[in-house]
Amino acid sequence: ASFTVNNYDRFVGAVTNEITAQLEKTVLKTTFNRLGGLQFDKELRALASYLTSVTTWTIRDKFARLTQMATILNLER
Repeated sequence: ASFTVNNYDRFVGAVTNEITAQLEKTVLKTTFNRLGGLQFDKELRALASYLTSVTTWTIRDKFARLTQMATILNLER
């Protein structure tokens, strides 16, 4: 059995919602140094890019808060 296109997009959307929610909780509990902030930003971009490539829906907006967190982590201190 396989997903229809619409069901697959809904599934990816639901998974993305869960991933972003869990990542937000984790980021708020974690302390980052400069290198950690850069690595988080790099991996977040890769994850968002991959999930965007496997669905026809726009999901980058679901990463907005995490992207803002990554930007703050990379500000000069």
